[in-house]
Amino acid sequence: MYRSLGIIFGLLLAVTGYAQRRDAIVLAERLGLCDFNHKGSGYPNTYPCSDCRFYLLPLSGELPMPDLFFIEIQSPSHCGTGGCTGTVFQKQGSQYHELFSMFGRVDAERSRPNDPQPLLVYQHFTDHYNFSGKDFPQQAAIWASYRWSPQQRRFQLKDIVRIEVNGEPIAVGPWRSRILSDWQAASPWLF
Repeated sequence: MYRSLGIIFGLLLAVTGYAQRRDAIVLAERLGLCDFNHKGSGYPNTYPCSDCRFYLLPLSGELPMPDLFFIEIQSPSHCGTGGCTGTVFQKQGSQYHELFSMFGRVDAERSRPNDPQPLLVYQHFTDHYNFSGKDFPQQAAIWASYRWSPQQRRFQLKDIVRIEVNGEPIAVGPWRSRILSDWQAASPWLF
């Protein structure tokens, strides 16, 4: 019996994942962010949708055509060494318009009971801080959490979750307030 339930649960997850990927492809193709069949349509150097990875988060409305959503497409034409661009789109009439973008890489989505607003954990790369205490700053990976604000219609920086330099963890505590203050004053990641 448990094996049957496991198989059914696995199939349900696979179907749900496939449906969300299909919805992401339809939206990305409609916006010209990737091309379903081949390279060459939409934006210059548009990558085929079939070769992309998607992260789709509806913020208002229902799939397959939500009124407001966040999408990050991972492909060589959408990402670079510092990450990818994730964008919030809003439907106005029959068209979608870009509200704002974030740069980095989606690491996770977390939701909490009694809090309907999604929380994204985004990974950013920077050499702005000297975490090692050496003569020069080193490239660091910083994971930050962002909460969706329906009033401001954008993700707001909430916390610094993790820091790594050369794959080694750095204690967040001594750096949290400085990074939060810097990024809340002028975020290099939101545009």
